Amino acid sequence: AGHASPSRDVDGAATLTKPLALELQSELLAEFSSPSFLKAKHTLVREHSVNTLACRAALTKLVRARQMDVLPRYGFDSSPEGVESMLRAFKKLEKDPDIYVNSVAIQDALSLSSASSGDLSAMPEPDLVTKPTTNHRVCELLRALLVEFSIAS
Repeated sequence: AGHASPSRDVDGAATLTKPLALELQSELLAEFSSPSFLKAKHTLVREHSVNTLACRAALTKLVRARQMDVLPRYGFDSSPEGVESMLRAFKKLEKDPDIYVNSVAIQDALSLSSASSGDLSAMPEPDLVTKPTTNHRVCELLRALLVEFSIAS
């Protein structure tokens, strides 16, 4: 299925419309949440100490390979330059709340800390005072607010 190409600004740099940007983010998030990617990420964490240059380099290589599979469908080159061009196009949309939420979800999917802690029961109870950074946390906060404001005072 061919996707629309990003338009070009006066410098010839690719620009994304919001709908196309959201579609690209969804596809990247699906890629970074796929079982094959997660398996590769877990393997990488087992082979390298988490906060080392070798680990970061291996993760970057893994992420770039997946990005380069997806980017051509959105008019970007399948190269490091194409990735940079995509990142510059997203920079122009970073203030958009929908784009921001997806960006946080992608960063969360790429986080190595979640890969190293496989036991979810060991995680502390969420603190409702902290700023929610994932879709799941936003939903938890909204549920808590709904419950609190549903009680007659």
